[in-house]
Amino acid sequence: MNKDRLDQKLQSMPKVKLEEHKKRKMLQNILERDESEEQLGDSRIKGWFISVGGTLAVALLAMVIFVMPSGPFGGAAFLAEEELRGIEELEKFDHVLKFPTYAPFEIGEIEYDELYWGDREPKDGQVHYVQGDDPDYLTPGINYFSEEEPRYQLTVYLDDQHMQLSEKDDFEAVTLNGDIEARYDQREFVQELLWQEGEVVFNIAIRSDEGDLLPKEEIIKIAESFEIFEF
Repeated sequence: MNKDRLDQKLQSMPKVKLEEHKKRKMLQNILERDESEEQLGDSRIKGWFISVGGTLAVALLAMVIFVMPSGPFGGAAFLAEEELRGIEELEKFDHVLKFPTYAPFEIGEIEYDELYWGDREPKDGQVHYVQGDDPDYLTPGINYFSEEEPRYQLTVYLDDQHMQLSEKDDFEAVTLNGDIEARYDQREFVQELLWQEGEVVFNIAIRSDEGDLLPKEEIIKIAESFEIFEF
């Protein structure tokens, strides 16, 4: 098959978000393999079968690259998705769960966290959370830790009744996805963004011990990458 015609067919197929340099590299590998297989044929029959087989392989691989969704529910994959799906504590919450599919750094590990909003009382020399087993008094959170230097910690909290958007004057108003109002704050080592969708308030914070703050646009990009998470 002529390269130009193949490129035209592939360009006309539906596409999902995939970095351009990865697309080009994968397509080039496919084309080179297809050409090498056609050159191996030393008879008309053998050449015909190889040509058809190579064309089918190109079509199938192109479908995988351009058509099949990259995440289990469509769209992009979640950050550290395999580890995220292994966190059983998330299953006890009945409100919408959304997590990021983008970060400007590689994720090395994640850990589950909770904020507790209920009563406390001393018990056996320790603080006892009276409603500690009741999801109505808990806010789930995930800490994402970068794999390489500079070290970053991305913290995500999802709350349906305890958190509120701050009206502090020093919070900057920004817009997500064109129509969602959010509040951005930046301090020496921390950048924070809060917004609300329905009844759920989302709070993300980026921490850097060295003060290597990210551009505000990257924080917004993280927030705009959130997708609904389902088990």
